[in-house]
Formats: sequence, structure tokens, C-alpha cells
Amino acid sequence: MKNLILFFFLFFFFSNITHSDEFIALKGVKELGLQVEQIDRVCNVDHTDVDRNIRYILSNSKINVSNESQIQIYVYPIIVEETNGTYCAASLVFQVYGLVEATLIRGNPLEGPFALYERFYVVGNNPSDFADYFLKYIEDATKQFIADWSTVNSN
Repeated sequence: MKNLILFFFLFFFFSNITHSDEFIALKGVKELGLQVEQIDRVCNVDHTDVDRNIRYILSNSKINVSNESQIQIYVYPIIVEETNGTYCAASLVFQVYGLVEATLIRGNPLEGPFALYERFYVVGNNPSDFADYFLKYIEDATKQFIADWSTVNSN
């Protein structure tokens, strides 16, 4: 029985460390810019809706949004409506990237825009409910980013 308890303790302890290591590139990042790709109004959703929802969620977190930041949240929604108007679908790219300096194995410096965080989502719903459904999904994706960011930025 003691071995079983020890096994579960070690498993959960190391699984939390591994989870945090996935987001280690976000450590120390306190300020981010926000860049939402321009989209036309499709299925009652447009660029302004997406941008507003993300900014609202971020404003209630410890992350500061600033256009001057070298590190950017990049959100790219692609929304399509079936030709007969019976279904809407969307994909969402949620990335954090920034100009980061890195040193390779032989000491050669490398600078460029590197992805620090990436998530991809696909959703669909009927047109009458799609806007609320999709914007809720964006809110959840933003909240998940904040939760992931918090695993390496505890204070």
C-alpha cells in the first residue's frame, strides 16, 4: 500500500513539473501586445468582437497589454459559413511569439520571432448560436492561456 501511495505522489509531482516546463518560455513575461487578425463579419462575429473579448479577459489578469511590447499574442480566427447558411465553423490560432535571442550549441547567436506558446482550436455550431458559442470558446482559450502562464509566473 505504501508503494502505491508513493507511486501516485511521485507521478503527480513529476507530472506537474513537466506541465510547467511546457510553458517555461513564458516565465518572466509580464507585458504582452495583442494582435487579432482582421476578419470580415461572418456568422455575426468580426474582428472587434474577438479583440474586445480577449482584452476584457486579459484586463482581469496580472498580464499587462501594451502595444509597445516585443512579445505579442497573435490570434487568427478563420470563420466560414456553409453556402446555404445552415452551419458555421471556425478555426482559431492562439499564439504568443516574440523577438528572442538564443544561443545555439556552438555559441552562435540567433535572434528572431519564436513561438513561445501555441494552441489551435476548431469549433462549429448552427448560425443562430454560433457567435455566442465562438466568443465563449475564445474566452475559454484566453483563460486557459492565463492559467498556463500562471504556472510559471506565480507572483
